[in-house]
Amino acid sequence: MERNSSTKKACHSEAYRIPQKILFASVFLVFVFTILDQSAFAEIIPYQAQGTDGKQVNLSDYKGKAVMLNGWATWCTDCKKEMPYLESLYQEFSAEGFTVIGVSTDNKFSDGKVMAFAEQIGVTYPIWRDSDDRFTPTFRAIGLPHTIL
Repeated sequence: MERNSSTKKACHSEAYRIPQKILFASVFLVFVFTILDQSAFAEIIPYQAQGTDGKQVNLSDYKGKAVMLNGWATWCTDCKKEMPYLESLYQEFSAEGFTVIGVSTDNKFSDGKVMAFAEQIGVTYPIWRDSDDRFTPTFRAIGLPHTIL
């Protein structure tokens, strides 16, 4: 029995994604366990942003926890491609205390656009707003996406 071309493409596409996810998760876990064993990382870099509810949020609230900060913007094509993988990591490891925090670097006039963008992609992890542009200098982000573990 011959499969049609769309079925072949779907199977090939999914077969390609599984090794990508495994590689991404493996690299992620190596970094997490390396960082958790390093006392040099005991101090958290001071960083504040705005939550989607408008309240101030602090990275220091996550001291002692495994956190992945992901700087992104609505105009960033690579950010959009990366976010579903970050969502799958968040879904898979959040029960173990791991969290992903997406930090939007869009300007302050993009509030509604940022949440609509995240919802369209299916992001459920916390989204912070960095409308004061502190993410870039604080974490020495040269470009986007920029991920810190």
